[in-house]
Amino acid sequence: MASAGDESQESHEQMMRATYRALCAHGFANLTMQDIADEMGKSRTLLHYHYDTKDELLNAYLDRMIGWLGDRLAASETEHPVDRLAEYIHFFVIDPDEEAQSFARAIIEMRLQAVHNETFREKLTNHYEENVAAVAGIIEDGIESGMFQEVDPSAAGEAIYTAMVGARSYQITLDAGDATARMAAQIWGTSQLCLFTESAREYCESPAFPSEEFPSLEK
Repeated sequence: MASAGDESQESHEQMMRATYRALCAHGFANLTMQDIADEMGKSRTLLHYHYDTKDELLNAYLDRMIGWLGDRLAASETEHPVDRLAEYIHFFVIDPDEEAQSFARAIIEMRLQAVHNETFREKLTNHYEENVAAVAGIIEDGIESGMFQEVDPSAAGEAIYTAMVGARSYQITLDAGDATARMAAQIWGTSQLCLFTESAREYCESPAFPSEEFPSLEK
């Protein structure tokens, strides 16, 4: 028999999944609590029991989104710094399917709200900093292992992250085809020239590098 805590956690997970689907379907600007309730298959009263307003619910969703990348990277069994960097870059590539594009568009709309919404701004700033720190950590490990050249990990990490975020915005707002895949391939090529040591380049040419897992990097 499920405990009250388990049921509460499951209810929260259902709300978060419903929020994702509603954002994909309606975008941020037109999203209502009723839209989320409809996606959840529950009454709007249940949502208001947990969250008074749409902004409160979206704040909770932002907390979940902020932890998502970190959780995925932490759960990954990838250990080699070259593989980890490839995994990080490839993560930001948006598939051209409708759901992925719709969700990315909704997130851009939420980012725009940060200009006037201090809570959103604080959470998205934290999201930005954590994503930069994640790739900076990969670069630091690569330097220590002799796979990457001596660079400023934070500066290099920020360049990679902001380039991929910019490509995501370009692809979504201007219907720019596979812009994120093209940017990923450019970043990967530049990394091989400017970041990788000879050992890393040799590793990329070896059968040990799982290139089939990162097709966007070979475009």
